[in-house]
Amino acid sequence: MRRGGRAHEIHPHADPDDVLYDFRTMVERINGRFKDEFGGGFVRVRGAVKVKCQLMFGILALTVDQKFRVGPFKRHPPDLRP
Repeated sequence: MRRGGRAHEIHPHADPDDVLYDFRTMVERINGRFKDEFGGGFVRVRGAVKVKCQLMFGILALTVDQKFRVGPFKRHPPDLRP
């Protein structure tokens, strides 16, 4: 339709459902790797503190593994302010 002699322009925006789907897909990939590769699927210890410790070590290992997959660490030059 035209109003005032101008055609309406349609600006493409990301569909909120697509953004949510992509985010969920990413989270499910991370959860799957945690359960399959880093001990999140089966807990072999008893006691809340030991379970938390085992799962947090798995999260730490997953985080380090993901960082190494992304690429090398970048070192920033030291700040030489007095």
